[in-house]
Amino acid sequence: MDNDYLKQIDTLKISLANLVSDHSKQSQAIQAKNNRISELEHECEYFKKQIAELNTKLENL
Repeated sequence: MDNDYLKQIDTLKISLANLVSDHSKQSQAIQAKNNRISELEHECEYFKKQIAELNTKLENL
């Protein structure tokens, strides 16, 4: 009987380790995507400024 409990405990430990590992992988993927979103937002602001500068130059022609 004790052997069955030990097997169940080992199985639960493995399941928990897999869940933690999967969660860690998902967190890393989310962080990478959040970083990319931040980069794109900065690029967007940069392009907005460039457009505004070009519009000003065009108006002054």
